[in-house]
Order: sequence, then C-alpha cells, then structure tokens
Amino acid sequence: HMKAKLGLVCLFLSIGTVGCGGGGSGDLDLPSINNQEDIGLEGRWLSNCAYFKDDNTYYIDLVEFDGDQVTVESDYWDNQYCAGSPEESYLLEGTFSVGSEIRTSSGVDAHEITFNFTDPDGAIAISGAVLVENTVLYFGMEDTASGLPRINYNAVYTKQ
Repeated sequence: HMKAKLGLVCLFLSIGTVGCGGGGSGDLDLPSINNQEDIGLEGRWLSNCAYFKDDNTYYIDLVEFDGDQVTVESDYWDNQYCAGSPEESYLLEGTFSVGSEIRTSSGVDAHEITFNFTDPDGAIAISGAVLVENTVLYFGMEDTASGLPRINYNAVYTKQ
C-alpha cells in the first residue's frame, strides 16, 4: 500500500507517538528570508533504523541540506533491522527555513524549522523543531499535550 505523502512527511519529522495534526503550520510566523541563522544543518544526515509506531514500520532517512534546499530519501522495511531490500522508498524535495530558538518539552532549546515540500498533488508545508548537537541531529514536532515541540531521540541522524 502507498502511504500518503503527508504521512511520509510526518514520518520524516519523527512524530512517533504524536499524531500528525493539521492546522498547526499557521501558528509559527517564520521569516521566509534565506540569510537564516546557521545552526550547522548544511550537508548530508543519515538516520539509524528507526521505528514509526503509527504505521508499525521501520525506516532510514537520508536528509540533505544545501543552501535553502532540502532533499529527503526515505526507505521503509517491515523488519526491525532494516535488512534486505526496502519495502518502499520515497523522495521528497523542497525548501526549508530555520526560525528562532524554541524550548522543547524536555527543556532543551532547539530551533523552529519549516519545510516546504513540492509535490505533484500540491505543496506540503510542515513546521517542527530541529536540534543539532555537533555531528548528530534530531527532529521534533509539537506535542499536543504540552504545546511544546517534542524531540524524537529514537531517530538519530548522523552527519555524513
């Protein structure tokens, strides 16, 4: 079965136990300027074999940031080792912008990030949080319970 593109973006942003609710993308008033703060995103980031609870599937993402462009290659498996050939693969392309620093539900400061993916069915805009710790990166989305972004530490992206 083909996953919905929106589900893919939710998966990419590592929501995990939090549903991918609509309507939240308009809350963050992020600048659309490209001279955004450099938080060390530039380059290629490869995730571990991470679990996506909502779809009971395992995935590996390769995310590349280049200027204000972003590319996400996602592969999915039905086994916890991401072994063998992927069941499905997807490619997302678009732009991103980094916003201001934001406190997360765990008390760690991260940065707001907005992705604008292009798609034949229409553009997809998703807002979330990104945390860069040297050569490791994590994503997060708003936790409906706390209203703060919740970083998903189960999906670890390592600088390549």
